[in-house]
Amino acid sequence: EVSFGILALLGLAKTLKERRNPLAEPGNRFLAVICWTFLLVAILTVVANDPSQEGFQRLGTNIHFLFAPFIGILFLSTPDIFTRLVQGVKAGAILAGIVAIAQILVRPDAPANGVVNEIIFGDLALLLGFLAMVRFFKETPKEKIISALSLTLALTAALLSETRNTWGAAPILTLILLFIWWRGGFVSPRRLTA
Repeated sequence: EVSFGILALLGLAKTLKERRNPLAEPGNRFLAVICWTFLLVAILTVVANDPSQEGFQRLGTNIHFLFAPFIGILFLSTPDIFTRLVQGVKAGAILAGIVAIAQILVRPDAPANGVVNEIIFGDLALLLGFLAMVRFFKETPKEKIISALSLTLALTAALLSETRNTWGAAPILTLILLFIWWRGGFVSPRRLTA
């Protein structure tokens, strides 16, 4: 949450300094609607399910979603942000795999969890691995090796987390990835079945 807080403050400062309307950008509006809807659902969930101090404390950790438009302004004004985000995704997938392997070596009797819940760790690792592959056909040979390593280590982390979600999510993510590649003109049904 600290990193989101820092991003929110930097985005708020940039928005005020440049006197920009964070909801003027269509993509930023969409981001705001998604984040604010998530926050509203979280609030309604806490209120509807016997409000407790723990529920409101957990809700407090989601307060940064209010500042999504300001974080969006910060990202939109950062040069070459997409390349940096892709590099971060690949690094996250590789680190998840390394952490999972290290945890299994240290604690062979327990599933890898990345110091959080096994389900969250496995699902996040799997998602990062597939996101690393989206631009695969537009990458240099060196970048392709890093992308393939990201996917391999992310799949390893997901499998070592021993969560059943990954068995359902992996085929779905594979189909989504193939669809993205098909839309980009990189694969075709004929090439896949040949």
